Amino acid sequence: VPTPNGLHRDWSVKAMKAGKHVLCEKPFAANKEDAAEMLKVSKETDKVLMEAFHYRFHPLAKEMEKVVLSGKLGKIVRIDVAGELPSLFVPDHDIRYNIGGRDPKLAGGALMDIGPYAVNCFRLLARAAGVQNFEVVNVTAKEKFPKVESWLKAEMTAGHIPGSITASMEMSLLGIFKARAVVQGELGTMTVENFIVPFVYHTLTVNMKDGSSESVQQHYDEEHRTTYHLQLDAFAEAVQRKQQRKQPIFDSAGGTPEDAIENMDVIDKIYTKLGWGPRVGY
Repeated sequence: VPTPNGLHRDWSVKAMKAGKHVLCEKPFAANKEDAAEMLKVSKETDKVLMEAFHYRFHPLAKEMEKVVLSGKLGKIVRIDVAGELPSLFVPDHDIRYNIGGRDPKLAGGALMDIGPYAVNCFRLLARAAGVQNFEVVNVTAKEKFPKVESWLKAEMTAGHIPGSITASMEMSLLGIFKARAVVQGELGTMTVENFIVPFVYHTLTVNMKDGSSESVQQHYDEEHRTTYHLQLDAFAEAVQRKQQRKQPIFDSAGGTPEDAIENMDVIDKIYTKLGWGPRVGY
């Protein structure tokens, strides 16, 4: 389902009720409530429902998670994730700006376009660090049209104070392309460039604070397949497993509707902290 964000719920529901399995573009829905309804229909119709976070199916995503899980960085103290698209790709009349702000039910904005990647990556890395509870402490945004942002930054805490992880997520439709994740630990820092489309290029760098080691690694699929190819393979396999009544339907890479609901929950909380409230779709 590649429609504007505000139409994801309706068309996904229609497709599942018509007997189709659904691969839905991110963000999963306009808000958490709509996402939960999609999961409900998926269960009622016994159809596969997957969110299209293609980057999660690339070896780089697994390696990012592996580095944090290994403990080599020490106790994680901060996570920063940034996603940015060139302004040339997003003219004022684009659906990502709700067609110049004229149709708020399209559920556009930077957080709803490049932002879901940042939120998902943050959650992946924070979970690897052993934390699943997040609090949004501050949000700032540049308003392009009424309640439609071209840039947004959210400051987060993850975990329980004391000993919480601080974090930031920044997303923009104003500049150059960027997809960066930085994880700081007490012993070292991991920096990942271009986690969103790693099949084009990417780097994963680990710098230890004592200077004893530094590594720059590149991790590609053996056949150098794109993330979209890997995602479609995973979706097809999920459909086959569903038809054969095998469990689990999904592998560990993600894309489950339950994970999608958690992603929308964070997005809703960011917009609520900003004072706008969750997006509303059709």
